[in-house]
Amino acid sequence: MKIKSILFAIAGLALISPAHASITISGDPTYGTGVFSIDQDITFNITANSTADMLVFKSFVPSVDEWTMSALTGDFRFELNGSSFTREAGNLNDNGYSGNDIALNDGFVWWRAPFSVGAGDTLTIKADSFSMAFGTIEFNPGAIRSFSGNLIIVNQAGTQISNVVPEPSAFALLGLGTVGLVARRRRSV
Repeated sequence: MKIKSILFAIAGLALISPAHASITISGDPTYGTGVFSIDQDITFNITANSTADMLVFKSFVPSVDEWTMSALTGDFRFELNGSSFTREAGNLNDNGYSGNDIALNDGFVWWRAPFSVGAGDTLTIKADSFSMAFGTIEFNPGAIRSFSGNLIIVNQAGTQISNVVPEPSAFALLGLGTVGLVARRRRSV
């Protein structure tokens, strides 16, 4: 009986837990060096017909200071419904801007040429690393770290147009929970 309850709890957590992806920012803002890394491919389900303009890191920094940014060097690599393409990287912003679905403590990166997406599309941002050139204002020291949290795609207005596709491990947990529910139902019948 106890194992069934545990499986049921795991299934519930898999359903309500937000999907996460990992990024890392390293370097020394005092000397203007750094690296922004997307540590694994991130796949999104697009929920609206719009343009994809930015990748937002929800609740990125614990404290909000001045809005600062750093230019990124390199190209983002994407797959949209299986077709590959690139966009030149723009800037990494550590916090301090808000609009629609972007809060003051969110960070974001943008690419120089937005692209059209449609509801139902699957968009993947490929794992990669980018050199950072810090601006004249010191980059928020709280942003120099690894981040494993919610990521969303937004359009130019800052409106969320995506959901993250759960990692295979989340599907495994969901499957385990489903098996537990079926077993529980069979025994009670």
